[in-house]
Amino acid sequence: MNFLQSQQWFDTKTDLGNKCFPIGHYFFQTTKLPLVNKYIGYMPRVDLTKIDYTSLVKSAKEAKCVFITIDPENLKTEIDSRQYLKGKVSNIAEGLPIHLPNTVYLNLEKSEDELLANMKQKSRYNLKLAQKKGVKVSISNKDSELDLFVDLYLKTLKRQKYAGRSENYLKTVWKHFRDKVFIATAYYEEVPLASWFVIAYDNTLTYVYGGSSEEHKNLMAPYALVWELIKYGKQNGYKILDLFGIKQDLSDGYSRFKAGFGGELIEFADTVDVVIDTRLYGLIKLVYKIRNKLRF
Repeated sequence: MNFLQSQQWFDTKTDLGNKCFPIGHYFFQTTKLPLVNKYIGYMPRVDLTKIDYTSLVKSAKEAKCVFITIDPENLKTEIDSRQYLKGKVSNIAEGLPIHLPNTVYLNLEKSEDELLANMKQKSRYNLKLAQKKGVKVSISNKDSELDLFVDLYLKTLKRQKYAGRSENYLKTVWKHFRDKVFIATAYYEEVPLASWFVIAYDNTLTYVYGGSSEEHKNLMAPYALVWELIKYGKQNGYKILDLFGIKQDLSDGYSRFKAGFGGELIEFADTVDVVIDTRLYGLIKLVYKIRNKLRF
């Protein structure tokens, strides 16, 4: 099961003000719509074949949801989301993914030599450069490391003009995953250059949030950070390092960075909306369409 369906995530979202509704081993969370007493539901990373859809629709109605967006954990090669749901729910529609539907899995059961050989040549070169220049990596769940990460993360958001998570949000996740979360930070001469917030759940390490400094970018510190995470995962019996989201066309530098480690490119099944209130759903989608046109 994905950490996004864990009890810790349920508790995190509840603590942050979302209402959460159990559906068997899974749950959906709700976000209130402005101006009306209605909600949007969300089920992250669930197996479409293991959902009780009768219970889901009933709970969605009780929760006053207009619709519930489902991001499957099934692979696209395994299942056609909308086709599978036909006959199981009355109204389904193509959904807008909340989490990117593509990611990179690094198989930690492979040897270090195999993992190095699978890397793109440029990534191997940058890793060796970071190591040669003396970049060091700390992996810890000390609160002081979290404070360092939060500072670097918030500065990164401001620099990149990106709407990310607040300090309170990050510290709430940290609180509920206490023994399953840590910070990996790459340093050069005690100066933090890159830092990742990592969740360990089941047999998987997942990169969730990241921050970086503008200093010493030529030292390629993030490559050393990922390599030390790989070694940490292997030493502690994890099977997968999930780099948690890339653009399918690798059109941005961060996606190319992740893909450069030579892992398996994963594509999840299409996101679907289970529609409860068809009239309001159509209105909301129209507002989204207009908003996106104005924004882009």
